[in-house]
Amino acid sequence: MINSPSLISVSTLDLSSNVLIIENMNDFATEFSGEFYRLNLDSHSENQSDLKCTSHNRLGHYAECLFEYWAEKHPDVELLDKGVQIRDATGQTSGELDFLLKINQQLVHLEMAVKFYLMADDKSELSSFVGPNPSDRFDLKYHKMVNQQSQWLQRDWKKEGLELETELSEELLNSDWQAAILLKGMIFIHWKKSQKGPDLPDEINEDCVKGEWCYPSEWDAYLKAQKSEQGWKPLHRLEWLSPARAGNESEILSGDEISSVIKRSKYPQMVAGLSTDEGGGHLIEKTRVVVVPDDWNQSN
Repeated sequence: MINSPSLISVSTLDLSSNVLIIENMNDFATEFSGEFYRLNLDSHSENQSDLKCTSHNRLGHYAECLFEYWAEKHPDVELLDKGVQIRDATGQTSGELDFLLKINQQLVHLEMAVKFYLMADDKSELSSFVGPNPSDRFDLKYHKMVNQQSQWLQRDWKKEGLELETELSEELLNSDWQAAILLKGMIFIHWKKSQKGPDLPDEINEDCVKGEWCYPSEWDAYLKAQKSEQGWKPLHRLEWLSPARAGNESEILSGDEISSVIKRSKYPQMVAGLSTDEGGGHLIEKTRVVVVPDDWNQSN
């Protein structure tokens, strides 16, 4: 969450000048405080975070919990409020403010998301990137975050008859807020095209984390092409955010075993291929692949 690249390019031309794209979270805090402070969490702190955050079963809520934990521990960041509901005159929910922060004297409204998108065709357009759930498209999420979610406090919300469910004062809410977007995750290229390095749309950060994807009917061919992986690990949803770790040998499956897991499932699967490190002492992730049902692309 802290160090991985943003999915959105910081140099995207059509971004409003008042929106800040966050790459590294520690650098983001330094921009306003003027002092660099690298947050080092010891094992005790990490265990506290695990106990607090792994109770969530949805990846988005898990990621928000991790960000909240970072904000609470960072000495330059004050978390003013989170999950602020926006209601219209009828009481219906119109939106939500993810995080309201104060860094030094700067007020920051931050919208965040964690997304995993597969490049579904050769057009190299933002709409070509689709989630494991085909209704989730990068272009729709991008425009919603940039043009709507991040702009709530830039609008005259009071005049529009909107009410924010927060104990923060109206004077503070009407102050000068810096809009910011934190969008982390990965993109996946079809395994037969990944070596060519397809051109990415301007909105996508070329340095973002990348993986591969395939269909179950292609898995055997994909597996044969992976010569270096010594084992495979199916990843639970809360494990998608970080490089795969092998806690014990029972978590590592052979090629035949992972093939059986993939072919039994009717749902998208994310798996990691692991190899021994240069020292030969540890298994580390070398490959990340999403396997989607054979009819996945037909619904786009």
